[in-house]
Amino acid sequence: MSNISKIGFGQEEDGKGFEITTSEQLESKENRHEYLLRLARALIVFGAPPHRLEEYLTESSAALAIRGQFMYIFGFMVCSFDEILYGYDARHTESGAEVKIVRQSEGVDMDKLDDLRHVFKQVKAGEISCAEGTEKVNLLITRKPQNNTVVMIIGYGFASVCVGTFAFESRPIDLPMQFLLGIVTGTLHVVVTRYVPFSIVFEVMCPLITSFLARAIGSINGGNIFCFSALAQTAIVLILPGYVIMMAMLELQSKKVASGAIRVVQAFLYTMFLALGIAVGTALYGILDRNASSATRCPGASLLPVYYRFIGATCFSLALSVTMQVKWRQCPLAVAIALLGFAVNYLGSLAFPRTPQVFNVIASFAIGVCGNLYSRFGNGLTVGIVMPALTIQVPSAFAASAALLSGLNAADTIHNATEFNSNGAPINNGTSQVDPVYHASLDRVVYTVGISMIELGVAIAIGLFLANMAVYPFGTKKRGGLYGH
Repeated sequence: MSNISKIGFGQEEDGKGFEITTSEQLESKENRHEYLLRLARALIVFGAPPHRLEEYLTESSAALAIRGQFMYIFGFMVCSFDEILYGYDARHTESGAEVKIVRQSEGVDMDKLDDLRHVFKQVKAGEISCAEGTEKVNLLITRKPQNNTVVMIIGYGFASVCVGTFAFESRPIDLPMQFLLGIVTGTLHVVVTRYVPFSIVFEVMCPLITSFLARAIGSINGGNIFCFSALAQTAIVLILPGYVIMMAMLELQSKKVASGAIRVVQAFLYTMFLALGIAVGTALYGILDRNASSATRCPGASLLPVYYRFIGATCFSLALSVTMQVKWRQCPLAVAIALLGFAVNYLGSLAFPRTPQVFNVIASFAIGVCGNLYSRFGNGLTVGIVMPALTIQVPSAFAASAALLSGLNAADTIHNATEFNSNGAPINNGTSQVDPVYHASLDRVVYTVGISMIELGVAIAIGLFLANMAVYPFGTKKRGGLYGH
């Protein structure tokens, strides 16, 4: 354990002072830099709120007597170290500058992020040295996930089953097929994306494959057995970029304009790929089967009791906790907050049936208040317990706006706009290689799904900021909800 003593205060460019702590024998510059770089990499890969990454590193560098500046831009952390080492007097200071760039793909692992929070606090408080902190961070990065690959894939299947019960009008007979399609999505997302060639086209190929299979299954016996629309939508619900667009809105409202703007564009393009994949996959099966099902509603779904939805929402939040690697001891609280958010969302949809953004704001406000209260009176990673609750708002919003069903409408338009001769071959009149109806339908599906996703992210971000103001009206160093350490 380090022997820590406080030796003075530094001052940032904005005039705000920060307290400097150091050991009697300052650790080497290299050790402190290495710890900060490893901490930055771990925060990104474990899914720390991106609008607070710079603040985490600034606090750590100040505690380590290093004047550091940090800028995060969607997968890149730029670290600038001004080599001013504060010694016991001015004769022991050095000056210089060093710039490092940490490039790391973003991930989500709430279990490891919670453990990283403890290391972050220990090093900041001087309870362990930077070398010890670096070693612990490296162990966290290389440690096996709490839930292995098989459990994760089963979690995808379980989530697909549960989400249909409250968001996409699934009936009990549809649940086994939804589980199989969820397994397909989980396998593609967790396993196959490890291979670079497929990971590049995952956003198009995954919805294309699942929508093709969903329409094939939904067309059995003339579409009188399984519900095609429910199968197609539940299969891809866990790969919707709701988390990405929500983080983008939080970054923009936190004045992180560069990173937030890039994330908005990335989420919009990602959603476009998903929408196009649904349209193409559905249209491909329609070409093979002229009698393919085009039903957009599930017959008999309205007869199911209301508690059927709440049971599905509860199970879905548990499945989300598994896929996000939330600690098992935090799962009950995460499920309870998610159920509260769903209840507010459901009741709000009855009051505002044509404006889903209104009840999304109310639901996210309720979730944010719970998260902030947990941060204020509890001792744990707040983001881990609110992320499942926020993610559960995504399928509900899409069910309310029917955004994904526009892919089916586009597919039907494409199919019906194509003329065939007596032999079943398409007719080309020689005047145009691409039917204008084809362009119009795809433009509509891309616009509808993309705008719906952005509206959802804005609504959730507004609710979270209002919740933060409600619990911390005068501000505090200990932030709550998505601001908590």
